[in-house]
Amino acid sequence: MESELNRKLIIILTSIFLPLLAAVFAQANPRRNNIYQGIISFGVIILYQQLIQFGGIMTDRTGISSALTMWPLFAVLAAGSLILIALRDYRVERPLLQ
Repeated sequence: MESELNRKLIIILTSIFLPLLAAVFAQANPRRNNIYQGIISFGVIILYQQLIQFGGIMTDRTGISSALTMWPLFAVLAAGSLILIALRDYRVERPLLQ
């Protein structure tokens, strides 16, 4: 029960960062062929979802806290998103977030 609640909460909070990542990836390099970038981005999202689900299963079966199995993945996604946005804003004169 606890793992399901945490999993759903993580997915809801992840929806805040996915549009930001999409904006960063869309403006990364418009001259280059971005088909591989799209495939890699899609793969990372699927891997993230599967790891969150695996963390929930580990919480249910072993009793390990979800703070150790699911929340660190969300923290990595959130920190990575904010770092990519900061790097993008540093490189370009026009900030993404105004």
